[in-house]
Amino acid sequence: MIRRGGETLGLALLAALGVVVVSWALWGHRGGAARPPLEFGAGDLERLDPAATSDDPWLAPDPVAAERAAADEPQDAPLVRLGLRGRVVDVEGRPIAGAEVRWALYRLGGRALRLRAAATTGPDGTFAFDGAAPSHPRLVLVARHDAFAPTVVERRLSGADDALDLGDVVLAAGGAIVGRVLGPGATPVAGTELRLRPAGGNELDRLEAWRELLPAPRVRPDGRFAVERLPAGSYRLQAWAPGLQRVAPETPTIVREGEVTDVGELVLARGYRLAGVVLDPLGAPREGATVRVRDAPSAGRGLSVRAVLRTDALGRFELDHLPDRPLRVEVDAAGCLSWAKEPVVVTTGAELRVQLVAGLALSGRVIDAVSGAPLTRYTSSVREVNPDLEDLETPPVAPPDGLAPPRDHVRGEFVERGLDVGRYVVEAYAPGYVFARSPVVELRADAPAAPLELRLVRGRTVAGHVVDAATGAPLAAARVELRVPPRAAPPATVAVQSVDGPEDEPVDGVLARTAITDTDGAFEFDDLAAAEVFLVARRAGFVTFRGEPFALAESRAGLRVELDAPAVLTGRVAGSTATSERAHVLVYGGVGRLQVVRAAIDGDYRVEGLAPGAYLVRACSGDPRDGLVTLVQPHTDVTGRPLASDVVLRAGEQRELPLVVQAPLLGGVSGVLRVDGAAAGGWRVTVIATQPDASLAPRFVGRHVATVTRADGSFRLDAVPAGARLLRFTPRETDGGASSFVREVNIAAGEVRSLALDL
Repeated sequence: MIRRGGETLGLALLAALGVVVVSWALWGHRGGAARPPLEFGAGDLERLDPAATSDDPWLAPDPVAAERAAADEPQDAPLVRLGLRGRVVDVEGRPIAGAEVRWALYRLGGRALRLRAAATTGPDGTFAFDGAAPSHPRLVLVARHDAFAPTVVERRLSGADDALDLGDVVLAAGGAIVGRVLGPGATPVAGTELRLRPAGGNELDRLEAWRELLPAPRVRPDGRFAVERLPAGSYRLQAWAPGLQRVAPETPTIVREGEVTDVGELVLARGYRLAGVVLDPLGAPREGATVRVRDAPSAGRGLSVRAVLRTDALGRFELDHLPDRPLRVEVDAAGCLSWAKEPVVVTTGAELRVQLVAGLALSGRVIDAVSGAPLTRYTSSVREVNPDLEDLETPPVAPPDGLAPPRDHVRGEFVERGLDVGRYVVEAYAPGYVFARSPVVELRADAPAAPLELRLVRGRTVAGHVVDAATGAPLAAARVELRVPPRAAPPATVAVQSVDGPEDEPVDGVLARTAITDTDGAFEFDDLAAAEVFLVARRAGFVTFRGEPFALAESRAGLRVELDAPAVLTGRVAGSTATSERAHVLVYGGVGRLQVVRAAIDGDYRVEGLAPGAYLVRACSGDPRDGLVTLVQPHTDVTGRPLASDVVLRAGEQRELPLVVQAPLLGGVSGVLRVDGAAAGGWRVTVIATQPDASLAPRFVGRHVATVTRADGSFRLDAVPAGARLLRFTPRETDGGASSFVREVNIAAGEVRSLALDL
């Protein structure tokens, strides 16, 4: 049943939805063979460009940040084979024919590669893809149909050939948002527009193509609107009309499956316009200058960005629908000093005239550190830095990815002009040498900077082969990482990250360089600095290898990296019968070696991809995070290793281990909080785990358990993992000088501990 905030909608909407329900039968399975796979190649992928803008600044991303992301995107990812298949069904499990299925490959911090073509499901709801694509770590698949809300499926990829069976991809009816937009005088306004976008935490918010997935909102002449078939999640709405301000609900709008959320009336007030022109140092219009409009601090709203614009061919910029509020306007253009003005008052209607000033220069030369001879072919760059936020004392062990090709420099000299006031470093790299970085240079408008001299030293090489440990055969397409050990590693974290899928084994240290082995299993890293390093190697179908650190005082060749075949653990869990109570199996072999799978209805389980070694194995009912901290953690030492093992696995072995389901050891705590003799209502009470005495002992992370004290100061927390726990009490923001505090409490399984706290 569709409900509005818990109340039943009108008969008209229910009747319309009934048509959709009846039509579901038309999409059911009618027999027939599954469609052949949609074949693709690397040339069939399009790059989703975050620099794409909109005429609405509220929707447009920061073009400067987009350009930086584009520059940082690796261009040399190797091609791997990718096969996908699955079935699109409704919530009742019935196949949906005619659904559109598309996917994209994502790299953290970079742009996405999306398949231009979409597969359409056949009568049995199935789809399939097969082809070659650049290696990316994350796959995002979207399924949509005009009668349903779209759904998103994410999978991690191995970096090598992948064949993924996604199973059933479920499409639901979704929810809806309704409301009304009115102008001054509480009357509808012609030309009213409405925009909808996913808010933070909504799975669509991470997709650069989310605009294509959501229905386009339309405002009727009476000001009313209804946006239907929305996936459950949080959204932000914004409405505006000519000459009026933009208005939006103060908090994100929550959409729930099968419900309609009424946001009420959105009332538009009078709006204002900001316009201006940007001129270069010679007085000519400056096209492409970046204009940021912020709320000025005097407006009491901080420096939040209101819009990011680019000037047109005449150097002009314009922004409408602004409130009567002081603004700060900032202008940046390559080769010029930055410009800013505040407060800017928009109610006067006066236009801004921005005259830019030519930027500053930084120069120097690059030489061989031993001979002192100038290096005439190298790549160099000047980068603005904040020494308080990054380590600039130690240059990278290897040249960073994405460097520009080397070019000729007469007498080894370089000069970079058009810089803004700030702190900079110069970085240089020549083939055969170690990447170098200058000391921090502060550029000021009132004094030129002294010339720099960068001395480059010869680099070292690390080379070897990756082979199958069992057969000695070379392994092609293995990913080899050169890493630098951390100076001071923080305590490791043990947490349930996913269920029914192998965890990515965490590796400490700083990634310096990656390589993909060739057909002979060979890899090589050149131009390395003298440092302590270690190797990590990964390949689909094998256990991740982590080598011991070694000092790179000189070049190292002939290294042999052996990858073990993973082990498999299977069995049956006794006592796991009901579907809702299917047990979770936790297989733990130490930090970075945790897998969690859900047993089948009949109790069978299977855990793949296990590294050789000893494991503690538990089957638990309820939340697996509770099982981790109550059934696994108590049986580990201060380093996180199991005190005793239930099974020892060899490389490539398949072992059977019967299990008996156990309930997590849970208790509770209740009490009353008083501060200065008065009931402390509205305080947040959070359960946190006690940390072992060893400073580097791993931290086991369980389920988040928290509540808020009632008006009389009372509180109660149920389903708290048994053992020594800490309760953190955090006051409301309105409680002036009150500060948070922590109390230790011992929770006994099956009991509720009572506390009386008077501060």
